[in-house]
Amino acid sequence: MRNFYTSDQHFTFAEMIPFANRDYRGIDNMDRALIKLWNVQVKPDDRVFFLGDFATHGRHPVQLEAIFEQLNGEKHLIVGNHDDHAVQQLGWASVQASLMRHPEGHPELRFHMSHYPPPPSRRNDGELYLHGHLHTMGPPTFPSYDVGVDANMMAPVPESRIVQAAQAYLRRRASGMEKLRRMR
Repeated sequence: MRNFYTSDQHFTFAEMIPFANRDYRGIDNMDRALIKLWNVQVKPDDRVFFLGDFATHGRHPVQLEAIFEQLNGEKHLIVGNHDDHAVQQLGWASVQASLMRHPEGHPELRFHMSHYPPPPSRRNDGELYLHGHLHTMGPPTFPSYDVGVDANMMAPVPESRIVQAAQAYLRRRASGMEKLRRMR
């Protein structure tokens, strides 16, 4: 079983196409593409941590249920600002406001998962923050990692990619701290 992280698909929400500058011709085209990109990455026995905004306020509940059932993997929801009761009732393996966990085989790393990025005051506390919400494009700015589809080629992010980026960040940080110590 592999772990993946994602957020902010906003299934069935046509207004997301212009808002996030997504290159799709209509909502059905976007939804089909997001399902395909998900299932190319995620296999049925994989686990996905969905960091919010599966849809926008449970619009089209029958359609959302059909989309949910097409997505591979064991799905865990970290509730986002657009995930109302209808979204939370879709059959998730778990539903929570936030979650802390160590990635598989890496007890030295700790992922704090929330839909929202951390406030600046929390960015130096040793945790790595996985989040969505921003609809950004570009590389992660550790200790935060935007797992939203708009920042990740519209697909879930494998845990291995986040671990590699986190380890590189921590090595650079340790090297910088050592340089500072030598300067004193």
